[in-house]
Amino acid sequence: MRRTSVLGLPLLAFASIAAAGPPTARFNHFERNEPQTFTLAVPQGAFFEVHVVDTCDRFEVSYIAAKTAEPDRTRGIPATNVPWDCVTEATPRVVRVPHDPVFGGYIFTLKSPLKPTRMLKPKSSIDRADVEKRYAAEIAAGKTSDQALGAVGEVRLIADVSFIVVVEQAGWDIDFSGGFTTSWLTDPEFALEKRTIEGVEKQVAVRDRSAESTVKLGFGGFINVYHAVFPHVALSFGLGINTGSNVSFFVGPSWRIGNKANLTLGWNWGAVKRLPNGVEEEHPVTDANALNTLPTRNAGRFFVGISYSFLSPGDAFFKKPLAPAP
Repeated sequence: MRRTSVLGLPLLAFASIAAAGPPTARFNHFERNEPQTFTLAVPQGAFFEVHVVDTCDRFEVSYIAAKTAEPDRTRGIPATNVPWDCVTEATPRVVRVPHDPVFGGYIFTLKSPLKPTRMLKPKSSIDRADVEKRYAAEIAAGKTSDQALGAVGEVRLIADVSFIVVVEQAGWDIDFSGGFTTSWLTDPEFALEKRTIEGVEKQVAVRDRSAESTVKLGFGGFINVYHAVFPHVALSFGLGINTGSNVSFFVGPSWRIGNKANLTLGWNWGAVKRLPNGVEEEHPVTDANALNTLPTRNAGRFFVGISYSFLSPGDAFFKKPLAPAP
């Protein structure tokens, strides 16, 4: 069972990578109406997407050096005779951009002809198509404009805003980490037990399971290989020393926690004790010192480790200029 579960971990990691969409930057216009910078890793010749959330039909989305990509212009609900200019759209505006590797970034701008624009974000319980009717019903019930507005949603003054998407060339990278390991690769323990066999007292080699450890703790250093498009998944290779001062080798998939730590599950190979040649378990032993010094053999078991990054290449903020205006 252990072998199956461990080998299945890389398959699960690669399945999650295959199911992922293009690199995406998500900008919430209503909640964060201020400049912002996103960093995306995009393979050469691939697309990336910008999702503008909670904007409205008064705002046009554009970006510098637009070539073939056009925004999906999903419109909001036109508003008249109400204390707002537009209503936030139910679905994000998606701008699909074919990345040109000569550029290192793109500047996106949301502009409205109204300065500022009164944008209404309806309450989740109210359909966007019904906000005007709901507002009118509240006014008809004798509520003030502020009270009626509070019943349908929240209005904010939204100004024109720009944000930057920094695009880095996606590729393979590595970092180095060190930390603690817990391995199920443990040593068997043996002992000599006196038994009477055919009327003669003899010493028999037996397995002393009560003296064996369940797990073995150790320290390990890892090389973690990952792709910039999926920086949270890595394939890790390691070398470590356990509490028995034996060298062990590790391999397995890792989940990168930011760029600071790695949680690794995989397979651990190393040396474990064995009986000397000519000595068998549950058989008599003629040499009383036969188990004083035990030879070793190589074996493998499951391990889990947590390591902390101490050396990584680091990312340059801008390696190329922003795309110039056409």
